Amino acid sequence: MIINCKCKKYAFNIPDDVISKEGRVVQCGFCDEQWLQKSIEKEDVSDMVLNSEIPIPIKNTNQIKKNITSKRGDNFYSTIFTLLLFILALVAGVFFNRNLILLNFPFLSGFFEASDIVKEIIMQIINWATEFAQNLFK
Repeated sequence: MIINCKCKKYAFNIPDDVISKEGRVVQCGFCDEQWLQKSIEKEDVSDMVLNSEIPIPIKNTNQIKKNITSKRGDNFYSTIFTLLLFILALVAGVFFNRNLILLNFPFLSGFFEASDIVKEIIMQIINWATEFAQNLFK
């Protein structure tokens, strides 16, 4: 049996014996709407076909949730990668054009001095970690 969500955006294919003639309260897995679903009689189905209503395509809801999750994950990682690539390009552009920037904006000399200090600290940490790893594996 195919039932439609109360919001009319989703349709679900469920076994015929799940819903009795009196009906059953069901809940949409996407929008969390709840409604009383009554069993559809065979005559009602034939009336729908005679009235030439267009059927709603049905997909497995587990597959839909899986697709939504994977698309979110792919989109998230690609956004993070793009952001990191943009920041890397921006930093590289600033440091490759250091002389031009200092010529036009001499008040930024403190920024470049501080960045040199940070670079030196990072290089010292990398050297220490390399020496530590070499001593560890000897």
